[in-house]
Amino acid sequence: MSDNNFIYKTNKEGQTIYSIINENLKKGIHRQRNKPFVKHHIKKYDGEFPIWVSVELMSFRNLSFLFSILKDEDQKEISNYYNTDPKYLKNWILCLVEVRNICAHYTRLYNMPLKENPRLYSENEQYKGKQNKIFPIFLIIKRF
Repeated sequence: MSDNNFIYKTNKEGQTIYSIINENLKKGIHRQRNKPFVKHHIKKYDGEFPIWVSVELMSFRNLSFLFSILKDEDQKEISNYYNTDPKYLKNWILCLVEVRNICAHYTRLYNMPLKENPRLYSENEQYKGKQNKIFPIFLIIKRF
């Protein structure tokens, strides 16, 4: 991955999101170094991982970071695939990251107030005000 393909964005501490993604990717490669596809790319390509291999090693959170620093035209292209706008897709990814983390850490999901409020289209207007619950997340999943 080259940082020329992404917008420059930093976290609160001033570290670039791109560098955070790369650092997490290195940790993922190290953690999964015994998997055949990782061994293959380390041996044959001197540790160079194309993007379609890199995403296999990324956490869902890292993928959300990656989407957030894509250039506008790339975000639009991906969002078009899902028949939505980038501002919706960005929000939905964050919502799904939160739900995934709740499930992965064995926390109760039913009736749990969520931190991320999903953006809803007017077709789901009746659920506004209840966005911090799980049902609107199901609407997002259904849309995907």
